[in-house]
Order: sequence, then C-alpha cells, then structure tokens
Amino acid sequence: YVASHRSSWNFVPLPLDELTLGDHLAASGVRAALVGKTHFVPDAKAIAMRGIGVDSDSGRRLLEGGFDPYDRSDGVFAGPVSREFLETPYARYLAHHGFGGGNAWHDWVNSAMSPDGQILSGWDMRYAHLPARIPERHSETAYSTDRAIEYIRSQGDEPWCLHLSYIKPHWPYVAPAPDH
Repeated sequence: YVASHRSSWNFVPLPLDELTLGDHLAASGVRAALVGKTHFVPDAKAIAMRGIGVDSDSGRRLLEGGFDPYDRSDGVFAGPVSREFLETPYARYLAHHGFGGGNAWHDWVNSAMSPDGQILSGWDMRYAHLPARIPERHSETAYSTDRAIEYIRSQGDEPWCLHLSYIKPHWPYVAPAPDH
C-alpha cells in the first residue's frame, strides 16, 4: 500500500528498504522479469550514498524494482525525445519496421491522421475516437505480447515469474483499428 511503501505517485522513488515482489522471488531462486510498462524509479541518491554498484546484482535489482527488465517500455510523451528513448527495444522495433520520424512512438503509435494528412496527437482527447496510425500488429500491445511469449518460451524448467504490464488502455487514448 502507498501508506507503507511511501511511493505516493508515478516516478516517486521507492525507498531502498522496501522489498518488492521481485526481491522476494529472487531470494527464493525465482527469476522475476518485466515486459511492458512500469513507472518505477529507483532512489538513485540512496543507492549512490550507500556505495552500491549499479552493475552489481543487487544494484541492478534496485534500479528495476526487483525485476529483470526483459523488455521495459514505459511509453513516451509528445515532442522531442531523449537518446535514451531512441535506444529502447520498442523504438528500435518501430524504426526497423519503417515507422520513422523524430519520435515514432508519438507520431505513429499515439497519434491519428487527419483527412488532409496532418498528425493528430493522441494526447489531445478530441482525437481519441480516431484510429492510431500504427497497424495493430505493430502496436505496443502486440509487441509486448510477442515479447512476453518469447520470454515464456525461453524459460525451460527454471522457476520464473513474468510481470506483463500493458501500456494501453492508458493515456493517450488512441488505439489502432479495429479497436479504436
């Protein structure tokens, strides 16, 4: 609960002393992986103050809320994007499949198209009834599902847990046809 873990809003760092499901599973020898969205952010100042190396097993778990980020995709806002965004697996997937532009996630996945060819941002609710420009097979949902299936198939007989967190339905409220 928020009252106990003290992370009261998206992007509020989780205190280092708060154990997550991933931490408990790892202690039991279960690999806990993440595919999709999470707004978890680490308490980077506390990690640095304690001298925990971010390349160590414990440091990596602290950076990812106790999970192994098999394919983390937190979404993106409209406008210019950071280099960090351009290097995400989903952004590379979009580029590989020909969805170009300075911010393909916004321009294709989270936007619609006007009759005169203008990009209509899904962040503007008045366009929520229109289909996203991305075909459904390349949407965040289809991509995350494919990555989750890939993860599950790769696990063999070792114990595992997968946190699959879809971005949609979530702001911006645009979806590809026929689900729009």
